[in-house]
Amino acid sequence: MKLVLFGEMKQLLFVSKIFLIMRLCLILFICSVFQSFAATTYSQTTILSLHLNNVSVEEVLNEIEAQSEYRFLYNKRTVDVTRKVSVSLDDQEITAILDNLFDNKQVSYMISDRQVVLNPVEAKAIHQQKKKVSGQVVDASGLSVIGANVIEKGTTNGTITDMEGNFSLEVGDNAILQVSYIGYTAMEQEVRGRAVMEIVLQEDSQALDEVIVVGYGIQKKSVITGAISSVKAEDMMNSSNTRPEQALQGKTSGVQVVSSSGAPGSAMKIRIRGYSSNGNSDPLYIVDGLRTDDISGLEPSNIESMEVLKDGASAAIYGAEGGNGVVLITTKNGSSGKTQVTYDFQYTIQSLGRTPKVMNAEQYIGYMTESGALTDVAFEGIDTDWLKETFEASPMQKHNVSISGGNDQSTYLMSLSYLNQEGIVKGKDDNYKRYSGMFNGSQKVNNWLKVGSSIHINRSIQKSINEDDEFRGVISNVLLMDPLTPVEYTGTLPSHVQTMVDENRKLMTSENGNYYGISKYITGETVNPFVQRKQAQTVKTITSFMGNVYADLTPLEGLTITSKLGINYYTQNEHVYKPEYYYSGEMMNMNASVSENDQMMTYWQWENYASYVKSIDKHNFTVMAGTAVSRRELKSVVASGSPLLND
Repeated sequence: MKLVLFGEMKQLLFVSKIFLIMRLCLILFICSVFQSFAATTYSQTTILSLHLNNVSVEEVLNEIEAQSEYRFLYNKRTVDVTRKVSVSLDDQEITAILDNLFDNKQVSYMISDRQVVLNPVEAKAIHQQKKKVSGQVVDASGLSVIGANVIEKGTTNGTITDMEGNFSLEVGDNAILQVSYIGYTAMEQEVRGRAVMEIVLQEDSQALDEVIVVGYGIQKKSVITGAISSVKAEDMMNSSNTRPEQALQGKTSGVQVVSSSGAPGSAMKIRIRGYSSNGNSDPLYIVDGLRTDDISGLEPSNIESMEVLKDGASAAIYGAEGGNGVVLITTKNGSSGKTQVTYDFQYTIQSLGRTPKVMNAEQYIGYMTESGALTDVAFEGIDTDWLKETFEASPMQKHNVSISGGNDQSTYLMSLSYLNQEGIVKGKDDNYKRYSGMFNGSQKVNNWLKVGSSIHINRSIQKSINEDDEFRGVISNVLLMDPLTPVEYTGTLPSHVQTMVDENRKLMTSENGNYYGISKYITGETVNPFVQRKQAQTVKTITSFMGNVYADLTPLEGLTITSKLGINYYTQNEHVYKPEYYYSGEMMNMNASVSENDQMMTYWQWENYASYVKSIDKHNFTVMAGTAVSRRELKSVVASGSPLLND
């Protein structure tokens, strides 16, 4: 009996365990159904609206997270979230938004509850077997390209070409090679199962302009924008410049171009690296490779480019002479083609800009009376506006004619220029004239000898007035002279002037023979501006010859020996005439005088240097510090051992 009861109890316990397990399974099943239902319900019931213009994909994902409980998981190395997009969707589910955002962009997504995982789509489901492919990268002329980047598209698998332009790389049979190099247009080429390839790159002239030679090396232009400034010929043609320095005004950052005078032909000061403590802050000028201290004789229309080297690295090749900065000037040259005749003409009217307001006769009388300086001031019908009487609008004209041409063996450019600039002070004592001539040419005598020259001849004549000194000048006297005194007397002389005439004083007269006005209210060093203008008549004549001749010898392929002889000859004559005159006890000259001052300077330089380039580029070239590298010079600079600075 006991055995039967024990068996029944055991059976009852087994059945109860079965029911317990079934209940647990049912509970878990119900929970999973509700969880799935909840997740499905959230993705279907969550409606989003996005209106974003030209933003990154990452910003769109951030906006979705801000409007909902979704959180995105992705790897920035494999999923491009910097791509710019524009999204304008109203009341859309998350799936519709993601389909629109990643349409055909090789990105897949998976939604798990409120987590959204982004993954890149595999380009190939089956792993390709790698094979070795080799080849050579050359340019359009068949010359090898050194250091070109060869990369398998869509991967980081790549290499660079050696000194012969060769490369070797393991890629898939259907891989695409991307080839790029500075100065050339990047290109793509399919492997298509080939084991040997030849890739031809085409030159990109626009990209070559971004490379600049500095001192003994090269840098990318964007890296040294603040260290080198450049002004091209077209910039000079768009403005009326009488001196080359004026072309740098407002076009070169960090360079101060200061004009201490507005007189015709007046010199200008250039400050590149501030003011030096060695007594001279002027930069070093290099004109077609020749050092010079004066560039006033250069006609701006004949200049091809001006480069300003501001930092120590770019000017290092010139040593201590470049301590105040260097201005490199390259003049125009001829080119192969038919003969071209060019004529440039400029005509400009110059006038006084802002002028200060001064008192008229009525205001002057009131001021002098109220101040007690004078009590017998009377108005005699004279009200002189000295600013209007002294200054006038004056013309400036410039003519330039040039002839250029050449062929495969020779090039030439000849130019003649004439400048005539009148000053804004009335009269013919303020004037600047310049006559300039230039010849640039080259001749290839034979396969191993090339000769050339660059010659500049200049003659200028500058007439100037006494602008300002310790006894004042024309401009200061214009502001200080009283309006009750006329420019010149046309009728009866006032008593104080008649007294001087009776005493046989040598009073100064105008071109009409009339005596210049003499103030009876202002004494001392203040005089009639027209008397000040004529008390010293200065004429400065400058003649200069600047040029060089060179010869390039190529005894062996790749070896070039250059010999260059440059001469800079400069003479200056200053003629000063001071006439006899009397104005007051302080301002007079009892004896007429003439003085002459002559200066002469001769400078010459003889340079000899050799360069060797392995047979990489058949084109001869000359690279000057600070000039843009053109064509294939960059390759040759690298091959010759010059340091290449990376981007």
